[in-house]
Amino acid sequence: MELCKLEKVTLKKANKEKQTNGVYKDTYFIIDSFDVWIQSLDDEVSANIYGANLYKVKRLKTPKKDLETFLISKTNNSNDNISKYVIEYDENLYKINDAKKSGVTIERL
Repeated sequence: MELCKLEKVTLKKANKEKQTNGVYKDTYFIIDSFDVWIQSLDDEVSANIYGANLYKVKRLKTPKKDLETFLISKTNNSNDNISKYVIEYDENLYKINDAKKSGVTIERL
């Protein structure tokens, strides 16, 4: 992992708030920012694993594994699940598909 190629992403938590018309709207609260190495998945093997639209899928890795460790703790937690978190990168929001020590897989919303 080259330190000069690290990019900044922001981890946010979604909170559903009920509006006056009864519709729920997601509001996002910033949890933390991380420097990550971003890998685009564009090979044939990744296409078979992650599905048809690979242009929306990316893989993140942090140098100290702090993002991975935080998200792994949320995978088996029913009250504070990983599905409540999103990652903002390059002015786009990404849902978190998978979190392992080897990296985090995200997909653009």
